Amino acid sequence: MLLRRNRTFGEPKIAIASRSNHIYSPPMTTHSPAASRSPNLPLAYTLGLAGVVIFGVTLPVTRLALTDFSPWFITFARALLGAGAALVFLVMSRRRLRHVQDGRIFLAGLFLIFGFPAFMALAMQTVPASHGGVVLGILPIATAAIAALVAGERHSRRFWLLCIFGAIIVTAYSLGRGEGTSHGASLGDLWLLLAGLCAS
Repeated sequence: MLLRRNRTFGEPKIAIASRSNHIYSPPMTTHSPAASRSPNLPLAYTLGLAGVVIFGVTLPVTRLALTDFSPWFITFARALLGAGAALVFLVMSRRRLRHVQDGRIFLAGLFLIFGFPAFMALAMQTVPASHGGVVLGILPIATAAIAALVAGERHSRRFWLLCIFGAIIVTAYSLGRGEGTSHGASLGDLWLLLAGLCAS
């Protein structure tokens, strides 16, 4: 822009002359972060409910599939189906895979894709799905513990006391209603414990 002073009427005035190649840019407006990232609560609750329902049918469907397939076939079939769905999503969204150097991401994927399904399928060979669902109730506690150790999250003392209380209830149930052994706890409970640790 060029500025020149106009003295025609005796008062200094500013006249604005624009060059022909000048590109006008509109004034920038600021948006609050809260407004740009306002959550869609109905969608969030719907997706959360769908995730809970899908996770709830995992044990019964796995036990049903074990009548015709081995635990290892079920594990690798789940991984293959998940990889296929992820590939379709990447192609449709035209996103590129990023090179991840953090080994924790690789370990988390290994535990979730192979560890959890394998141990869960092994457990469903010896314990009912209802029993497995109760034992896997320790999963939120294990997740909180792993988050504190790995991600450095901090929780109150009351939170940890309630977690310990819940873990005691789950352990008492496993010991009191275990399947397959006279001592209460069974090999299936061990597989379920390992599955919970992998998923956390």
